[in-house]
Amino acid sequence: MPIESRFIDAGDVRTHYLFAGSGAPVVLVHGGGPGTDSQDNWAACIPGLAEHFSVYALDTVGSGRSDKPDPAQFEYSQPARNRHLAAFIETLGVGPVALVGNALGGGTVLGVAIERPELVSKLVINGALGVARAPGEKAAARQYLPSREVSKENIAAFVRMCTDEQHDIGPEVEYRYLLMQDPAAVAAYDATQAWLSANGAVVYPDEALNGIRQPTLVVWAKHNRVGPFELALRFIDLLPNSWLYVIPNTGHWTMVMRPDEFVRETASFLLHA
Repeated sequence: MPIESRFIDAGDVRTHYLFAGSGAPVVLVHGGGPGTDSQDNWAACIPGLAEHFSVYALDTVGSGRSDKPDPAQFEYSQPARNRHLAAFIETLGVGPVALVGNALGGGTVLGVAIERPELVSKLVINGALGVARAPGEKAAARQYLPSREVSKENIAAFVRMCTDEQHDIGPEVEYRYLLMQDPAAVAAYDATQAWLSANGAVVYPDEALNGIRQPTLVVWAKHNRVGPFELALRFIDLLPNSWLYVIPNTGHWTMVMRPDEFVRETASFLLHA
């Protein structure tokens, strides 16, 4: 099935996205880290999902081939990412949509469900940000990252943290390193990380998460080195209409390491929940 590369103006952001398929609309939102984009996170999942849905996988503001505004004029904050995603959905004119988000992208789809619930039909979140971590849980993830410096070594450490020791990280490292040769991408990444550090990552109030009424599938790797399994249980406790699917023997990026399983469970949930 062909995957098209398209552009659209979402608010003030020229936004790149991948499109494939037909049917009910599903928007895929990638996670963070150096050199992230829709292709890196979702390439293995788009063909399978496109057998059932119209799939839109955007590069969020500051990432991939989307605009990377100067941090001196643009705050790379979580509210800005939420607004960009909402503008993207509105500009497409296909809502309400099912939102599928990985990690930081999971935090973004939750934010849109909280702030603009009329745009969202269902949610799937994989290893998402959005609930508070205990101090020890933060330290556990940081041990894998020597620094935020953009080098092949640090990108490799990041990708390894998100996968496992058996995964061939070479292609992802090369792809992400190439994208980070753009100075604007480096500036956007630095500004994003600075905001996350200053604001304690992405955390929504318990009552806001409890107010999400859309059916939500929480996907979690049992041996997730980025977000411990306890976070999945907190999401299930707080989201009133939620299911949990746990994948053993894999890392944080379940959609990269186990794409067939991720697509099967996501499609089944979106079609039947």
